Amino acid sequence: MRERKRRSYAAVVGRAKLTAEQEEALLSGSAASRILDMLLGLEAHEQRVDLLPDCFTPPSDQEQQAASSSGGGGAGGGEDSDLLWCSPLQLLNEIDVRLKAVSQQGSGGDGAAGGGQRLRLLQGVHGLKGQAYEAALVQLGAVIQGQWLQSLPRGGGGRL
Repeated sequence: MRERKRRSYAAVVGRAKLTAEQEEALLSGSAASRILDMLLGLEAHEQRVDLLPDCFTPPSDQEQQAASSSGGGGAGGGEDSDLLWCSPLQLLNEIDVRLKAVSQQGSGGDGAAGGGQRLRLLQGVHGLKGQAYEAALVQLGAVIQGQWLQSLPRGGGGRL
């Protein structure tokens, strides 16, 4: 996966050298992926649901300033914490990608392409495996769909 991202970057930008910060940003997971890993690391489904509003709320200007002045750690989290947020749709898309990876693994899937990425999705830092992992994804997806996406207005009103 890393090598494919490097080749893609080289094809788009050319042969320019990446700085360490640029390479880290390019190769790190998306905010939705990192948030989902954090949520799945929690033991109870209720804890995950309780944190969803925070996951969908952008940090305030004061929080961003505090994070930048303390070297990246926000809200007293130290240097290992980031101020991350995503939209409900982004998190739901990440859940769908992981559910698809689970179903492909269960049905044998295509063993060659994407195997390393799929394995990373299935063995995240959360500690859940097998049916517990799949059930946690389905439950979280249902809550996001029911509580967050159903309240959004439907598109296609004809006005721009």
